[in-house]
Amino acid sequence: MVLKHLCEIRQVYKHSLSQYLRYLVKGIILSIKKLNDELSNNNKKINNFSITDKSNIFYY
Repeated sequence: MVLKHLCEIRQVYKHSLSQYLRYLVKGIILSIKKLNDELSNNNKKINNFSITDKSNIFYY
């Protein structure tokens, strides 16, 4: 899927390799930022989890 998308982008920027590379790097950076945001949101959820929460299946 990703490779197909990259091939389509490559055809658009066929005449300008530097433009293609710039677009590719920008896409990679945005993907990393999005992944970083998702990971930090997951960490916040984990940090907010309480061991003494009565909805916890391990609560006795």
